[in-house]
Amino acid sequence: MLNTRPYLRLWCTLLCAMFLTFGAADGYGSPSEAFQQAREAHGDGNLPLAAVLFLEALQQREAEPEGPGPSQQAIRYNLGVTLFQLGDAESAATQFEALAEDPDWLALAAYNLGLIELHLDQTARARRQFERALQHTDDDDLRQLTLLQLERLRALSEAEPTPVRAPWQLLVELGAGRDDNVRLTGDTEPDLPSDEADGFGELLALGSRRFERAPGAALRLDLLGYYRGYQSLDTYNLGMVGGTLWYLRDHSVWQTRGGLHLDTQFAGGDHYASTATVHLEAGRPFGPITARLRNSFSHIEGSSDFDFISGWQNRSRLSLHLETGPVRWQASYQLELNDRNDLAFEDAFFSYSATRHLWQLRAQTPLSQRTRLEAQLAYRDSSHNDANTARDDDDNLLQTTREETRITGKLRLSFQPADGWSLFAEYQQQDNDANVQRYDYSSRQWHLGLEVWR
Repeated sequence: MLNTRPYLRLWCTLLCAMFLTFGAADGYGSPSEAFQQAREAHGDGNLPLAAVLFLEALQQREAEPEGPGPSQQAIRYNLGVTLFQLGDAESAATQFEALAEDPDWLALAAYNLGLIELHLDQTARARRQFERALQHTDDDDLRQLTLLQLERLRALSEAEPTPVRAPWQLLVELGAGRDDNVRLTGDTEPDLPSDEADGFGELLALGSRRFERAPGAALRLDLLGYYRGYQSLDTYNLGMVGGTLWYLRDHSVWQTRGGLHLDTQFAGGDHYASTATVHLEAGRPFGPITARLRNSFSHIEGSSDFDFISGWQNRSRLSLHLETGPVRWQASYQLELNDRNDLAFEDAFFSYSATRHLWQLRAQTPLSQRTRLEAQLAYRDSSHNDANTARDDDDNLLQTTREETRITGKLRLSFQPADGWSLFAEYQQQDNDANVQRYDYSSRQWHLGLEVWR
């Protein structure tokens, strides 16, 4: 049955019409009769009566889906148009969103959802709906109407003054926690666990500034500073400073960007590695799903003590983004290729050049007006390019190709008492299953902290 809750705000407007037509509505023997009466009322300008009769026709059609007369989609479309004309954009959107579930009506429904978003001054959402309509329509008239709306939005964005924003967007995160198996973390990690637990403090600082160049084009500078210090195991302390300069382009459908990233990392107070990365990214919506492709090529230069991690790395990533009600989803796959110097001495050899496949699923949902829950699950499969060679206790030369699977789960609960800051609690568990004993480990982390931004 039809959910009539979205229409509650209309009932006061419609009460008079419903009272005058209640007896007549009971007399409609088929959806066709109610639909015809609704169209006549609409043609006469009696929109409240038309809405009641379209709703009556829709309820009858849902009770008798295969009967003769207008389709449920045609009735729903007319009901949505009438509700919008009555000024109830939210109820109209409900009808068009349901209509969009039918592939034959998706384009027309998306076009009307775009008109509703324009009415609500949601130009970015309107653009996405019009682009969705353009992608799915094969009707020349609807295509021309949609292109006209997109052109109007483009002209509007060029005519509007650039909004005044703070020169820098800033975020600072301060936290503390405990790790039951400390290891050296980071993007170029050798991944050696300590098999010891310790408490840690953590500081993260992010800054971002956007420089508008032209309509649809901008530069953005992102800066990053990070430090994690352990209470006792200070050789595992890690710090990093870096920045990325992005060039951003917003096309009619696609959004593209390219960036140059530089960073340097410190471990135990000493220089650990420096990295230069070139990012290329493109994204566009496909109906309710937004797809993004990114390729990141990095050159890594390890310090003298970590020269074995020096070399190049390439990461290719596909991510899909979807909003279902209040829940925001992200699913991604990443292919990582490495060619490192590796570690060799005497007749021993250890490979740090791996091919990795990473699958991730993330979800974020509000629990209340000020509370948010985030969850993440990741699976990584790694295989190193060359076999490790080492002698055992009996001086026999053994060769083993290092292979690993890693599962990581994370939960983060955030509470925002006021604008500009929030508190968070985070739990992470990681299990790394490896055929080389020194890399076979599990780790659990508890983390509490404060975020401040402007």
